[in-house]
Amino acid sequence: NLALAVIFLIWRFRQARYFLWMLGACMVLAMGANLHFLGVLENVTIPLPYGLIENLPLIKYARNPARIMAFGYLFLAVLVGGGVAACLSAIRSRGGRSLAAAALFAIIFLDFFQTSKDATAVELPAYYQAIRDDFASSKTPFAILDLPAELGRYSMYQTLHEIPNVQGYLGYRFGSPLIDHLTKNMNLLKEQKALLTENRVKYLIFHKKFLRWDGRIQKHADYWGRTTRATSILSRIYEKTYEDSEAAVFRVYS
Repeated sequence: NLALAVIFLIWRFRQARYFLWMLGACMVLAMGANLHFLGVLENVTIPLPYGLIENLPLIKYARNPARIMAFGYLFLAVLVGGGVAACLSAIRSRGGRSLAAAALFAIIFLDFFQTSKDATAVELPAYYQAIRDDFASSKTPFAILDLPAELGRYSMYQTLHEIPNVQGYLGYRFGSPLIDHLTKNMNLLKEQKALLTENRVKYLIFHKKFLRWDGRIQKHADYWGRTTRATSILSRIYEKTYEDSEAAVFRVYS
């Protein structure tokens, strides 16, 4: 695709340059407010244009500057289309143009074709089952809270157990969600329990291990030790209804 875009720029630069400029503008804006190098922002203080617009109305609610590249791809598509037109215009015979078009489309397809079909198998852990049974029979709806905070994992499980969860990932937070107050009160367990009860958060699931836990890794082993100790502390405040090597489930109220 990039080669076809270059061909269009060489063939008709005056026509293609506008799309190139717009593609470049989208690429720069998609980099965010500050320059990152290899995904890391350390000792780099080079501001980028997005820093001037990130606080404007509507735009400030954008969840991720990188999504601006969705518009950049539209301009790239025009450049690629121009490159295809340039290649076909150089061939006089109708049959030759058809073969060339088929070859170009085949190359583009192969460029994006993925041979790996691996996918992560997702199964609902056993410690959610009792909560699901309670949720199905309860006349009063309730929610659950997964701890410690971990991006994406609990939302993945929620697609299976389908119980409202006050823990999750938000690209932009409007107002002050409940989870912020719970985090502030992690060392004040009685106050935290009162907040959970008030907001009908009936169960707290405390995960002891990383999603891909490996006891041979020291970081993972240390994490398991800390979370195991935290589980014993939570047992002083909440009623423990289930525990295994993976997690412990606590009932906040009856």
